Amino acid sequence: MQAGVDAWGRSVPQPLHIDAHIFTDVARAGQSDHIQHTHNYGTLYRALERFATENACSSMIHAAEGCMQVCLEECHAPYAEVHVRLPRALLHADAAGISLVRSARDAATTHGMMQLEHGMLRIHGLRVDAILGVNPWGT
Repeated sequence: MQAGVDAWGRSVPQPLHIDAHIFTDVARAGQSDHIQHTHNYGTLYRALERFATENACSSMIHAAEGCMQVCLEECHAPYAEVHVRLPRALLHADAAGISLVRSARDAATTHGMMQLEHGMLRIHGLRVDAILGVNPWGT
């Protein structure tokens, strides 16, 4: 998926890791014992896969917002949490990522963006090279 730039500043498609958590009241499904009163995770997976293959996003935040929209609107989740990671975004880290938390009432868009309830930028596995305890003067 195209979601911003890679570690060399190129706008090329790169792997995108998506974790989606949808929250809902399962009391109705427990009382009725009907499958139609539950969330179908296969439907969620296919909707997220379709979004990732059919869209090019200008940034990681736009990719995360699109995934969030899938969870809230297409899957009718009242509340969702989405984590998006780009493993090729940084040279000295395992991945750059963003985490979003939204509720369906926040899905009302303003200028194409959802209202921010909670968001967090993450750097996974940052590697910093350092030499400790070396005395170059040999005393």
